[in-house]
Amino acid sequence: MKTFSIAFGGGISCTVQTPDQQPSANSRLIQNTVWRGPSVSNLPKAKRQKIWRTYVAWINSINTQLANEWNTTILHVFLIGPDQCEPWEYVPGKPPRFLGRQKVPSPETLAKTSSPMGLINHPDGQRPYGHLGKLE
Repeated sequence: MKTFSIAFGGGISCTVQTPDQQPSANSRLIQNTVWRGPSVSNLPKAKRQKIWRTYVAWINSINTQLANEWNTTILHVFLIGPDQCEPWEYVPGKPPRFLGRQKVPSPETLAKTSSPMGLINHPDGQRPYGHLGKLE
């Protein structure tokens, strides 16, 4: 496993683990996520937003590195609320691409699919790898 860690200040840190090798299609890219320190949800809104944007930039750098290393395209979907998400695409040799905020599919729609990533509105169609990320 590859391990990536970040410290946000105030005793808050996050560690994620990814496979050493490119995972098979429909596998989770991030295998483990551990948050340490005070609960982010108890912080003032401005501090939560700063941590969130730092977290997104950090995950973008990890996914860009892996897309380049494995020479594959990756899709990562950040859940930003109960009904909204931010999908990002990572193509080898290119900067991360934000695909625009989107509505999260209903639980009923999600229950009918084996691949939630296929429900993300992507201009080029489905991507082979994906991860649903959430600020804990």
